[in-house]
Amino acid sequence: MSAAEHTKGPLMVHWNKGDGDFHHLVPANQQHELIAKVNAYAPTDGDMETEGKANALRLAVCWNALSALTTEQIKGGVVQELLAALDDVRDSLEYVNTAHPEATGFGVRRNLSQRITSILAQWGKK
Repeated sequence: MSAAEHTKGPLMVHWNKGDGDFHHLVPANQQHELIAKVNAYAPTDGDMETEGKANALRLAVCWNALSALTTEQIKGGVVQELLAALDDVRDSLEYVNTAHPEATGFGVRRNLSQRITSILAQWGKK
């Protein structure tokens, strides 16, 4: 018997006031199918309704962003490995750009290095 698979495809958040004040995570293409409920009122000192909605949205955004990966890959740290690999590639490109600026493709390498730096910065990496 194989392990159960998660629902494929993107999720979206629906507010369902009639269901005990929960945000519903539903498949974008089958909005009648409930995947999960997120409490609309998070137990913190802040604006509870806003935080509950933000929690539901974060779950949906992460689900959608990682859709190409298996659960095992995510649990195994593949995202962190990809970020570390990008960091190494960026460092190598910056070294080559500094050591050999006259080399063919300099502009392409410089742009790629800048793109990688931008991506890493979005993930909180220098």
